[in-house]
Amino acid sequence: MSASSLLIHPGPVLLDLERGVVSVNGVRQEGTLEPMHIAVLRHCVAHPGRLLSYEELLEAVWGDTEARARSKLFKAVSVLRARLGRPLGAQLLRTRPGKGYVFTGVVLGAPPPAPPRETADRFVGRAADMDRLLRRLQDAAGPTLLVGPGGVGKTRLATEAARLVSMQRARPVVFVSLVEARTRPDVLVTVAHGLGLRMTTTSSAARAEGRVTDALRALSGVLVLDNLEQVDEDGLRLLSSWCAEAQGASIVATSRFVVPAFEARPLQLEPMGDDDALALLGEAVAAAGGEPVDRSALVALTRLLGGLPLALRMAASHLAFIPAPQLVALLQASGLGALTDPAASAARHRSPRAAVGWTWALLDEDERAALLRMSVFRAPFTPEAFAHMCGGGEPDRLGEALGLLGRLRRRCVVLEERPSVGGQRRLILPEAIRQFARDALDDPAVAEERHATFILSRCAPLAERAELGGAEALASLLTHYADLQAVFERSLDRAPERAARAALILALILERQGPFHLLDGLLERAGGQAEVPTDLQVRVQLSRAAALRRLGHRDALGRALLEAERLARSSGAPKVLARVHNAQGLAALEQGHVARAESCFVQAIQEALAAGDHRQVARACANLSLLLRRVQRVDEAMEAHHRAMEYAERADDRLCMARALGNVANLHLHAGRFLEARAALGRELVLHHEMGDLVAEARARANLGALLLEQGHLEEAEPMLSDALDMHRMSRSVGAEAIVQTNLALLELERGHHASAQARLLDALETQERIGDHKHAALTGMILSLLLLELGATREALRCCALARARADEVGDGGVGVFARLVEVLGRRAQGAPGEAEAALQDARARAGATPDEEIAQGLALLAGQPLDVSARTTAVLRVLARRGCRPGS
Repeated sequence: MSASSLLIHPGPVLLDLERGVVSVNGVRQEGTLEPMHIAVLRHCVAHPGRLLSYEELLEAVWGDTEARARSKLFKAVSVLRARLGRPLGAQLLRTRPGKGYVFTGVVLGAPPPAPPRETADRFVGRAADMDRLLRRLQDAAGPTLLVGPGGVGKTRLATEAARLVSMQRARPVVFVSLVEARTRPDVLVTVAHGLGLRMTTTSSAARAEGRVTDALRALSGVLVLDNLEQVDEDGLRLLSSWCAEAQGASIVATSRFVVPAFEARPLQLEPMGDDDALALLGEAVAAAGGEPVDRSALVALTRLLGGLPLALRMAASHLAFIPAPQLVALLQASGLGALTDPAASAARHRSPRAAVGWTWALLDEDERAALLRMSVFRAPFTPEAFAHMCGGGEPDRLGEALGLLGRLRRRCVVLEERPSVGGQRRLILPEAIRQFARDALDDPAVAEERHATFILSRCAPLAERAELGGAEALASLLTHYADLQAVFERSLDRAPERAARAALILALILERQGPFHLLDGLLERAGGQAEVPTDLQVRVQLSRAAALRRLGHRDALGRALLEAERLARSSGAPKVLARVHNAQGLAALEQGHVARAESCFVQAIQEALAAGDHRQVARACANLSLLLRRVQRVDEAMEAHHRAMEYAERADDRLCMARALGNVANLHLHAGRFLEARAALGRELVLHHEMGDLVAEARARANLGALLLEQGHLEEAEPMLSDALDMHRMSRSVGAEAIVQTNLALLELERGHHASAQARLLDALETQERIGDHKHAALTGMILSLLLLELGATREALRCCALARARADEVGDGGVGVFARLVEVLGRRAQGAPGEAEAALQDARARAGATPDEEIAQGLALLAGQPLDVSARTTAVLRVLARRGCRPGS
């Protein structure tokens, strides 16, 4: 075996680390491993038999422990398992739900060492402040508010403390910048996106805020809330209520002043003392590549700058170009010499402008102009964005613009962030510098115009890819959310067409990520202006109609669709009409008007064919297939499905293909064709994995795991369900997580593990009751009541059964209502109450007559007095229940 190979038992598995090639039992597997996959495997094989937490693996491979980064780890593990071959891959890398992974193999021969990763910059100074803050975070007795002037280093101290706590406890860090969050809706969007929440089913502000509350209750890491002073009183009260619910998290917030509406223990952060300031300045001079500076000059500088870390770092960068005595003289000449007076110093610290104002005169004209232009950005920006803003987007000025950027970075007025989507580093202006430059911008119109042009040119193609199901494109759009919002707000009065285009991209983000209820107001402001082209007005109305349909506002929905149809007919474009009729069909289908919905879908297909719009043909066919399946026209539904797949492939619309596969899987399931259903679910899973859609992939895994469980393939079902559970936890899909817990409970019951099954069912039922998912609460409650009967807890079983029946009646699920009555028959017999049991059985038969269902007939036969022992009877009924489907997408 070469030095670049790993040999793993069982298998045996031979891995060529240089080429990423895997062989199992001497047979080369399809596909190769990328460096990140190999890095994950390296860390696993270096610690065999030990539980490796998600945070440890993320830190070891990516250097990023944030919750949203876990999708990278899940994908890497999924690829590793596939390359190692199933079920061997799942055997070698076992999931510990909610915790991490355990490598169970044996490595024959030592693996070659992994290349070292770069270490973070040293944190210099503030030892006493750090000690106080760490004690606060470790006692977890409510949030801590770091208070201090701009440039004093609040954010740096908070993030470094969070990192240390995260490393000690192997817990994630969630960082939320509130620098552009003003109102309560702004706070909701910013915190939801910071937590990585997807809230596409949210129908109201209260439910959206409740989803964030649930996510924070489950957060066990460190939450950093930066720049609270920007938020209004209502937004602060919301943040305070959320923090009160986050009992398991350590919370630190920053603000320039105490904000009474946010309940927290303040910790005043003063400018650095002489020793800390000298240490920081010396470290910064060395990092900037400057020559050693005389101590007396350093002391003079630290006292002139009042011990503000931001000012000290900028001074260190200037020392690479200006001798220390000359810099001291320049600062004294600029009026800073008077700041040695304590009263003057205190007044100065009340203004963030003073943290950077002294350095403005030391920048040349080009550097000042660049900062003025970049101050219109609300979020971190790329070097490409800087080149566009400061080089006019002209190729021959690219080198000049990047050289200017390099000078600003060396002067510490532009800082570098961690790699974002695609591994590209993004840049940020410290908030004190951005505000100073923004205030100094005499005529912002030119800079804002150039900013809008750049943002829309980058986001329009990303939105096109995201609409086709590209999760990476959607993640990239999220990084531009604050700047898109700025473009929208600045353009509403002076450039309505541009505002409408920005609104449509923002709507796409909110539709996929949430909070969903903000869509209607956003689109209402964007539409209806005469300056907006007709086709754009139609798109705005259709996007608004989709929001209103999801919100259940039928009257407003009808008006929006009528307006969209009027505009579409005035344009005379069949492509636009096809979109309108497709939307009208969906609205009619949700309202139960099947004939009208079918007519709309058929019209949409005809118009899209006439316009050559393959994507709209595919989506209308997929919707028609869904309708036909609901009304039991199975053959026609299958034909519509095949047509949807054909046109989706022509349009390369993988999102539509995945949805169509989910529809056809349900068709096969209802027809009892389990092999075909399994194949369709497998293809759907692959598509979602390729698109990088963590939530959809989790749902597909859960559905495939439920099918494998139903067919008795427990070894294959377990890793599918465990991975789905982890993915749903990461995306905070609480309802779907509860459904997977129910499936895992069924798996535990099949293995005879009653205690763990009961714990999972109780947890799932509690969650479903809390979020109001009565449909699945009925099913979970019924399974739990069966288990309680088997364990001899008859009274508790009957109470649980009554809850299940009530929930089934609320959602109009006659089938589950019948089953709940049948379970009650078992309970009454166990109580020795034959009269009540017979009455329940007669009621079940009456209900069954109104709800014809083959599975219900089987349940009646099982419970009609046949002499089955309790265990066999429960197993049989559970299999019948499993066929009803505990599937998030069913």
